[in-house]
Amino acid sequence: MHRFWNNSFNEMTHFNSNWFFLLGILRFIITLGIVVAAIVVVVIMINKNKKGQQSAVDILKQRYASGEISEQEYKDRLKVLND
Repeated sequence: MHRFWNNSFNEMTHFNSNWFFLLGILRFIITLGIVVAAIVVVVIMINKNKKGQQSAVDILKQRYASGEISEQEYKDRLKVLND
């Protein structure tokens, strides 16, 4: 009886240690995936904001094209922006 108890106990602890090892690896992979996904989202949002922003020269060109400002005012403001 004593020998049976020792063998089954050893098998059980070996089985449990394998599961704990596999669960540790799985937890690491999931954590790494979450971190990588967060970094990807941040990079995408930063790039999206850069594309959405217009430069001052672009805004000035739009205002001149729509007739909001005169040609002289456009040239004066363009000169200030380029200096």
